[in-house]
Amino acid sequence: MTTPFRAGMVGAGNICDFHVAAIKKLMGEPDATVELVGITDLDAARASANAEKWGTHAYPDLDALIAAGANVIHVLTPPSAHAKVAIAALERGCHVLVEKPIAEDEDEAREIGRI
Repeated sequence: MTTPFRAGMVGAGNICDFHVAAIKKLMGEPDATVELVGITDLDAARASANAEKWGTHAYPDLDALIAAGANVIHVLTPPSAHAKVAIAALERGCHVLVEKPIAEDEDEAREIGRI
C-alpha cells in the first residue's frame, strides 16, 4: 500500500529540524500514513548536508521534490518566498503547510486561498 501523505520540505533552515522531527515521529507509529520524501533549499550544500543528517534525500528544486513523490509540501522558506512556493505547490496538486506568516501581504494570502 502506498503511504497517502509523502512530505517534502522546502527550506532546510533551523525550523526544518522541527518539521522533520515531527514527520519522523509520525513515521514511527504502527499505522503511519506519512513518510518523508526529502528536502530542497536554494543553498544546495545546506540541503545536502541536512538531508544526510536527517537520513533523507536532497532535491534541486520543488519540481524535483514533487517528481520524487512528495504530495504534502512544508513551506519553510523566509517569509518573502512563502506565497510563491505555496502557490507553486498548490498549482501542482499538493497539500501545503506554510510556516507563519502565510504571506507578506494580503493579496498574496488571498491568492493562496483562491487556489
